[in-house]
Amino acid sequence: MILIPKILFAVAFIVFPYANFTNAEFGYFSHYEQSPTDGTIAFRQNESGELPDDLSRYAGVVAVADCSLIGDDAWIYLTDLRVPAEYSFVWLPVKVFDCSGDMETSSWMRKNNIIGELGYYLTMKTGLYKQGGIRGKITFKNPIASTPQNYCTYIKLQ
Repeated sequence: MILIPKILFAVAFIVFPYANFTNAEFGYFSHYEQSPTDGTIAFRQNESGELPDDLSRYAGVVAVADCSLIGDDAWIYLTDLRVPAEYSFVWLPVKVFDCSGDMETSSWMRKNNIIGELGYYLTMKTGLYKQGGIRGKITFKNPIASTPQNYCTYIKLQ
């Protein structure tokens, strides 16, 4: 009986050796449409100054419930098998560009286990536009820095 938990742990370590599960929140990502994505990015760059002008080093942008995180770096890990290989089971660097903004939306996110909303362009890259929630996790602590490089898959963007 004692062997079963050890075997399960070993299998999980072999299957997911590069997935840093600490400090990550699991759930689903919904997504923004194009116009709200563009409008929010423009406002955060030009009006509020919360985002840098150049977002090219990020795979995309994400909205989260906590408004104090706007402008922070985050990393998402998409575990949905419908996502193309280059965007699934790798840590994708993203920039937090928006938040829920009100208690009703925050409550909806919690109730439905929504951990974030992907910006339109990242959603298009995943091929899951209008396809329902995308399973994954998000962390605000760099998983690359806390995981040995040989156990970690990471997408480098041009």
